[in-house]
Amino acid sequence: MKNLKKLTQLLTIIIMASALFACEKESDETGGPDDNVFNVTLSTPENDTEFNLGDNISISATILDTEDMMETVNFYFDNELIETITEAPYSINLNTEDYSEGSHTVKVEVVSIDGFKKENTININLIKSEALEIVSVGATISNDQIWEGNKIYKLRENTKISATVTIEPGCIVKMNGYLKTLTGGKIIANGTADNPILFTSQYTNIGGDNSNPIPEYRDWDYISLASTGNVFNYCIFEYGDETIRDYYSDLSYTFTNCTFRNGYNGLFLSRVPATDSKIENCRFYSNHIPISISAYVNIGNTNHFTNEDGTLQNDLQHISLMVIGLTSGVVEVKQDVTLTETSVAYSTYFFIRIKNNSTFTLKEGVVLKMGRMGAT
Repeated sequence: MKNLKKLTQLLTIIIMASALFACEKESDETGGPDDNVFNVTLSTPENDTEFNLGDNISISATILDTEDMMETVNFYFDNELIETITEAPYSINLNTEDYSEGSHTVKVEVVSIDGFKKENTININLIKSEALEIVSVGATISNDQIWEGNKIYKLRENTKISATVTIEPGCIVKMNGYLKTLTGGKIIANGTADNPILFTSQYTNIGGDNSNPIPEYRDWDYISLASTGNVFNYCIFEYGDETIRDYYSDLSYTFTNCTFRNGYNGLFLSRVPATDSKIENCRFYSNHIPISISAYVNIGNTNHFTNEDGTLQNDLQHISLMVIGLTSGVVEVKQDVTLTETSVAYSTYFFIRIKNNSTFTLKEGVVLKMGRMGAT
């Protein structure tokens, strides 16, 4: 009987060992839960990218495969947890003002609902930027000026322009309040792809001109166009409120290859522009509203509403149609209108009343979202 009992115990041990071996083998063949949780990468910035101390760095993660099993996404800088995100988009902005020169690690860690983890790490380099010459800008500009590249032009207060201001590639304009072009004045700002012109907050740490506050949207008001012939090419606008606004109808302006980011409004154009005005190949992201325009502003279908890799959008990912001739909640359209942008929807809260035998045309693929009222 004792031998039978020992034999039974031995068989039990063998069966349990065989089952454990089979489970381990199956886990090895399928990869096991630890190896099959996530595929995570840091999409921005690229490894070994160089930044100036004080730069705001956009850090974005891309998660593939079993994203529905994700619990949290943790971002680390030099192994210090700086932010935790629980839903897409998996992106943060990091101000580097309080860090030191040299190489630093950026890590993203994904934790599953079962506690399994995957991570991806890159290196970035922080350097002290060369101090740029700072030029103080007064309240009025009545003589033609050239704002040179690799210099900072700092607005002390609201500034009005009644002459021609030509802005060179690489110029940095630190905004405070508004910048307004009067009749007879204009801005010609022609940057390049490799050396754009930057319109930014007075609090942006750049070019050796450092401030303690962190820049944020609505730090400055807008560039107001009350004159015709203004040109902006390869310009970056950030941290504005309305950013760009028009003051009169029938003004000619050009925005090509420009970037509008981290603002409340990217463009705020409420009037009827001249027919030769154009907004082409511009990029809008991390704004509250990318574009607020009258229906008469034709923006074509060449603009973009995310950052370059598609990870950052806008809070309201649509084009807001602004009121023209509002009467008791009615937007009156008195001349032909054609909506052309297809990558995001147009949106309005009011009636659209079409008058004077005008036509209101939506090109194929255009989406128009109506609020509590419709067209009449």
